[in-house]
Formats: sequence, structure tokens, C-alpha cells
Amino acid sequence: MAKGFQALLFTTLLLLISCSHEKTRTQDEARSDLIASLSFASEAELLIDEMQQSCVTEHYADGHLDYLIGEIERLAKQIGESSPETGAQGLEHLRTELQDLTKELITARLNVDNPAGLAGPRAKVDEIRRSLQRAQSSL
Repeated sequence: MAKGFQALLFTTLLLLISCSHEKTRTQDEARSDLIASLSFASEAELLIDEMQQSCVTEHYADGHLDYLIGEIERLAKQIGESSPETGAQGLEHLRTELQDLTKELITARLNVDNPAGLAGPRAKVDEIRRSLQRAQSSL
């Protein structure tokens, strides 16, 4: 019985060790990350526009902002836990842009009931989206 437990423990440790290395991001995965980031920035921009115009309820805005923040943080974490393959450079810049986008969405969430307070986050999200578009055109 003890040998079976030792074998199971050894196998589990081997599995954990083999899964602990960084995943390499290929050029295609980096491009996909960039496109997803651009999509999130565009969606955030549209949502903030709708919030400024009072076209959405506070409950909807809160929920959608939570969704966007969660997805952006997930993508930033995924990028941060990987190493770029040769030719897949710029991932650190992309991760920084995603972190900045998250900060602006948190600020927008704090101003969900204050359309005037959304002007700053809206402008910064626009800057982030433009930066991501420039990065995409350079691929």
C-alpha cells in the first residue's frame, strides 16, 4: 500500500514539474492576443460611450465592465505566464496596454453613475485602442 502511495506521489510530482515550465507564445498566438486586446478596447470604448449617453442601466454597465475586466485580466495573465517565440516580440507592451485598459475600466466602473466622470477613462481607452491598432498594422 505504501509503495502504491509513493508511486502516485512520484507521478503527481512529475506531472506538476512537467507543467511548470513557461508556455511559448507563437507569432500566431501573439497576433491572436493582439486582436483580442483590440476587440476588448473597442468594446470598452463603445460601452463607455453608451454609459455617457445614459443608454444602458447601471446594473448592465456594472456587469459588462466586470466581464471585460475579468477577460482582460485573464488575457494579461496568460501573456505574462508565457515567453515569446522568436518573432513574437511585443508581448510585454501588449500586457502593459491590457493592464492600463483594466485600470481605465475600473475608473469607469467607479463613475458608472457620473457621465461627466467618464470623459477621462474614455479618452485613455481611445489612446490604448489606437496604440493597439498601430501595433496590429506593424505585424
